[in-house]
Amino acid sequence: MPHTYTPPTLTSLPAELLLQIAAELGPSLHHLASLIRTSRGFADLLSPALLKYGVTALDRLTTRPLLHWAAARDRSVLLAGLLRHGADVSINVPDRSSATPLHSAVICGSTGAVAVLLLHGADPHVRNSDGWAALHLAAITGHCRIVGLLLDHGADIAARSSSLLHKLPFHYAVLLGHVAVTEIFLARGADVNGADSIGMTVAQKAAVAGHSGVVGVLFGTQEAAMEITQSAEVVQLVPLVGMETSIAMGHFWDLVETEAHAAKFRGQ
Repeated sequence: MPHTYTPPTLTSLPAELLLQIAAELGPSLHHLASLIRTSRGFADLLSPALLKYGVTALDRLTTRPLLHWAAARDRSVLLAGLLRHGADVSINVPDRSSATPLHSAVICGSTGAVAVLLLHGADPHVRNSDGWAALHLAAITGHCRIVGLLLDHGADIAARSSSLLHKLPFHYAVLLGHVAVTEIFLARGADVNGADSIGMTVAQKAAVAGHSGVVGVLFGTQEAAMEITQSAEVVQLVPLVGMETSIAMGHFWDLVETEAHAAKFRGQ
């Protein structure tokens, strides 16, 4: 019988050769990512060889440093390995979004990556170019576990965005109808009377937005919410609520787009 050649698999290669492959592929994060995805167990092994690329190299598909790539795609093992070997947890991206790896992880709902970054000292108070801290982004996405992690690591529940009407994270939770996040904020002592720069409180925005679940949590009944909605001071501001929500979400989806179509890659 003719002999059939069986090529070696990556799992059969010695560590030294894997490190050599990593060093060769380092500048090409697209190919390196494919290698890492073959087995997540390689992440720790490859981290020393990847470290120098974690700060400066950009993925040609995402224009993101490797730390942001790993954070957005919840590659927690790789992320932890890079950080243990000295990668900068607070590195910014070189584009208009000014995102840190923590911002990238929150935007993409990467719970494991958020936990790793916070354990390695990521600052939850840093703002991106839209003036949002990580907690604002978590409130927008409605990720309860990430909201809890951020609060547990000192995120300011009363932080106001430095742009887009200087809103609290709580404002975004009620505007977008995130019931569970609303409950977390209430349990953590968030102020329903906190107002944004046009003078609308969290309670007023919730009443105007009319999400039944949020209304139930904050007011108990739709009737109680209607009393606020129909007050003279709120009526004149109602048209602005839909507009501000649309603008805010437009900015948010721009961030998702700059994270290289995160929804497409999250499962890879």
